[in-house]
Amino acid sequence: ATLAAAGVPADDPERRMMDRNYTRGLGLAGQTDKAFPRMQALRERARKLDGEASAEFAFTTWQLVVMARHMHDPVRGVPLLAEARKHWGALVPPAHPVFTHALRAEAAFARDSGDLAHAETAEREAIRRLEAGGALPVDLAIARTELAAIRFDRGDKAEARTLLTQALPTLRDALLPQETSRAAAEALAKQLGLR
Repeated sequence: ATLAAAGVPADDPERRMMDRNYTRGLGLAGQTDKAFPRMQALRERARKLDGEASAEFAFTTWQLVVMARHMHDPVRGVPLLAEARKHWGALVPPAHPVFTHALRAEAAFARDSGDLAHAETAEREAIRRLEAGGALPVDLAIARTELAAIRFDRGDKAEARTLLTQALPTLRDALLPQETSRAAAEALAKQLGLR
C-alpha cells in the first residue's frame, strides 16, 4: 500500500518481489486459499514480463510447489515440482539448496500419494544434504519433523518421537504457532503424547 501510494508502478521489480514475499507469507500462515491463486497470477505476470527463463518465474513456480505441499495436493504439486526443478536447473548449480528442498517436496507428495517408502528415502536424503551443507537449524528441524510424520505413518512411533523431540525446541523458538510446519509438528506431538 505504501509503494502504491508513492506511485511505484505495479510492475516495478521491487514491488513484485514484495508482493511475492507477502503472498508466500500468506501461504505459510495457512491461508493457501488466498495465496495459491495470487501466486499463480504473479507467476503469469513473471511469464509475460520476464519470460520463463527468468529467476522471477522460477521463484513463483517454486512458491506454488511449497503451497501445493502444504495443501497436500500432489496432483498440482508434482507437475509444478518437475517444472521448478527444470527452471532452477537452468539458473543454479546442482548443489544449490533449492534442490535439497525439492527432495523434501518430493517426499511430501509421495507421502500424500501413499508411497511411504519413496517419501522416507527422499526425506532422509534431504536431511543428509541439509546436515552436510550446514543448513539453518530451523530448516533441519522442519525436515526432521517431516521425517517423523513419515515414520509415524509407517508405524515407528519410537523414531517419530525421537525426531520430534529433537526438532520441537528449535521450531518453538523460531516459528509462530500458526506457521504451517510448526502447526503440523505440534499436531504430531499431541498424537505421540509429547504435549
